[in-house]
Amino acid sequence: MLNWAQPFNIFCFLDNRQYHFDSPSFECLLAVGSKRKIETVAGSTFESLRQFYQPGTEWLFGHLGYDLKNETEQLVSMNEDPIGFPDSCFFVPEIVLQLTEQEVTIYSDTDEAELFAEIQTYSRLLFDKSFPNLDIRNRISQDDYISIVKKLQQHILRGDCYEVNFCQEFFAENAVIDPLTVYSALVDISPNPFAALYKLNERYCICASPERYFKISDSRVCSQPIKGTAKRNLTDPQLDEESRLHL
Repeated sequence: MLNWAQPFNIFCFLDNRQYHFDSPSFECLLAVGSKRKIETVAGSTFESLRQFYQPGTEWLFGHLGYDLKNETEQLVSMNEDPIGFPDSCFFVPEIVLQLTEQEVTIYSDTDEAELFAEIQTYSRLLFDKSFPNLDIRNRISQDDYISIVKKLQQHILRGDCYEVNFCQEFFAENAVIDPLTVYSALVDISPNPFAALYKLNERYCICASPERYFKISDSRVCSQPIKGTAKRNLTDPQLDEESRLHL
């Protein structure tokens, strides 16, 4: 199925890796192609999405970028971004495949039987490909990293904060990889319930996460992060279909 999706300019594959939730929204979803899409930069993202989305009439897939925090809080970040994903992108797919252990349901304007037959002509295997060893480097030097940690420890001792999520980027330049092979290897090593493979033109996002960003059910929003977060009131009686974006 992923081999079939690969030629499309945009697709989003979501997989719970057969985790048995009490009431799973789905086991596996694949959205491919784009009838229409919207890309935004921080500033008017949420209003633009509200105008773009047509409640209750269509599927919507995409992403919200980290720097959208600057639109919701008084924050600024100047981190290097060599990948260049837009701050947000959402698309209405041409085709959606919803899978369970027993069946495949296809949502498309084209003939489902012909589409299913076409998918079956593609190999069911993701072929392992060998690549040169990657020169993976850390964005922050060891000395700078230790210096930053010591400063953060002082902030905690002074009571400025009680928990810090300090991260750094590891990267390789001019690397050649096969995203499908890397995704397959990642979910084999780290099988987590919120796995994703997302393609936006020449950019890919590969994910195997144990964290639920959020789930909307009726008027309740459920968020299940592992890291500490600021407390929020996530119950909104005014929440309606406009907010039901498939992330």
